[in-house]
Amino acid sequence: MKKIKPITVILLVFISLNLSSCLALKNLNVNRLAELKIDSGFTSGLDYHYEPLDWITEADLSMTGIIFLASIVDVPTGIYEYRFNIYDPDNELVSSIHESVYIDLGPDDYWSFWTKYKFDPQEDLPGDWTFEFYIDNVLIDVKILPVDSVEDESHKYNINLSL
Repeated sequence: MKKIKPITVILLVFISLNLSSCLALKNLNVNRLAELKIDSGFTSGLDYHYEPLDWITEADLSMTGIIFLASIVDVPTGIYEYRFNIYDPDNELVSSIHESVYIDLGPDDYWSFWTKYKFDPQEDLPGDWTFEFYIDNVLIDVKILPVDSVEDESHKYNINLSL
């Protein structure tokens, strides 16, 4: 039987302690993420400072795009993975966007994440659409957006073309 040298044992203990410290820090981060202060909603557009032009609570399939905006404050400095999932009224995933970002905020600063979805009146369904926002695979926010069908306005014009 081969003997393990003392230096190997010390190195293994050091690696094990560092690994458990990293896991504890990650669990602390998960708990911290779940308690984030968030302000989120839907807008039809953003200005040049990435501020919402308006806040909307419903949409229709003719809109050129819907932006789901999530702003968070008091985030510890670090690199974060974020993801937006968008589900149609049949609970089918129609969009999933994920990226990494480095965040380093001052005490009164906030960070905004956003995603845009353009409805296709020929393909997309009216109903309640679900928008989910994740950071580091922790669900941070869920919003529902009621979406109406495109109105057919031809009935507004009663034109008799018969002679």
